[in-house]
Amino acid sequence: MSFSEWIKVQIEALRAMIVSDDPPPPDGVEEIKSGDGIILRFQSSPSNLSRVRKAIERFCENTELDMPARDEVGLVVNEALANVIRHAYENVKDKPIELRAELCEGGLKIRIRDWGNGVDPSVEPRPPHDPMVPGGLGLICMQHLMDDMRFVPQSDGMLLELARTTPGSKAASIDSSHKH
Repeated sequence: MSFSEWIKVQIEALRAMIVSDDPPPPDGVEEIKSGDGIILRFQSSPSNLSRVRKAIERFCENTELDMPARDEVGLVVNEALANVIRHAYENVKDKPIELRAELCEGGLKIRIRDWGNGVDPSVEPRPPHDPMVPGGLGLICMQHLMDDMRFVPQSDGMLLELARTTPGSKAASIDSSHKH
């Protein structure tokens, strides 16, 4: 399976998990407008991932990014938040996460702040990928689908900075660059 085919499967799986447009529960996602951006505050419960992803995909409609790029941004946000929950918070469901998104050069910048263990996964040794074991592709996906990604350690957690201004599917361009 090519990288772009894998990405399409992941995006379709995320679409299948979309929750209703009912108002979020009291412990759901708080959305605050901030200048030309939004701030989302929520707890580290996996039940919040779909709402946050949908909010970012709606925000992407204000950018010049086309649908393939918006889908990839949604997938990256989902992967990043799943990693925060799984690794920084060790699956504890009531820890704070803050996501800030703002317009930038026709695209957007996203900052995801957690108050977890502060480990920078981009410098951790990676075990060899085993296709029979779930996981392990989130960081690779994030690196390939965004124009810029960096972890900024904080004294009490981690800040992940992401940017995407390139329209079109980056997954498809990765596939074509690997064909010889």
